[in-house]
Amino acid sequence: MFVQKYIYKYAYHYAGKCQKKYFNIYVEKYIKKHIKYREKNSEYQLLIVLIDNDNIEKFEKCVKELSIENKKFSEYLYEKNKEIYQEKKKNYSYRLIIDKSHVEKLVEDSKEWVNISEDELIKDIVIFSVEMQEMFKKSDLVAKTKVQEHWFMRLPIYMLCMSIIYILKMYEEYHENYMKKIIITLVYILSIYMVSIRFHQSVLAETKKLSSEIYSKKKNELYKNMCKQNLVLNSDISIII
Repeated sequence: MFVQKYIYKYAYHYAGKCQKKYFNIYVEKYIKKHIKYREKNSEYQLLIVLIDNDNIEKFEKCVKELSIENKKFSEYLYEKNKEIYQEKKKNYSYRLIIDKSHVEKLVEDSKEWVNISEDELIKDIVIFSVEMQEMFKKSDLVAKTKVQEHWFMRLPIYMLCMSIIYILKMYEEYHENYMKKIIITLVYILSIYMVSIRFHQSVLAETKKLSSEIYSKKKNELYKNMCKQNLVLNSDISIII
């Protein structure tokens, strides 16, 4: 029972390392998308008019601020969102607090932590970070199921079979040279190691997949929203003309 509890603890710890890694990677990528959508780039033709009008100075300022604060902001948001997620796990009443409240609090706190002048820009990045909590939840679930699958169900049976084969092979090679024994032992250890790391590979891959799905969705939403702003701006210009 103690061993099982320790293994689960290790599984969650490893999942937490994967979550931190991909949270920071994708929040930084999302901030970089904000930067890219505000730069003159032929890849985003629909946004060029928006940039070429009276938003040039504002966009240049945003790009400069985001470039400086990117890494610092993502690390800060990870710590805050991890705290929220942990509180939700421990305290049922805390789960009843809607994400909108968390967003509002994080936006206010972020203003003292990072030097970004646009409140709407901060809010959008914070909303993305709060949605990444879904990755925390699913990644923990994956860690629990994968450690059960690979270490509790497969590994003991595999180790038993391989150990029997190893003992038989060592018995056969009793009168042979030591080199063969060393090779057999290395193959035995390596085969068990390769099975055991399937847990790590599965959790890492699934955490990356979950993070990527959230990022892709929000990246496309961001582009569409900026295009809408562009269309509104163009319609206003047409009315004036």
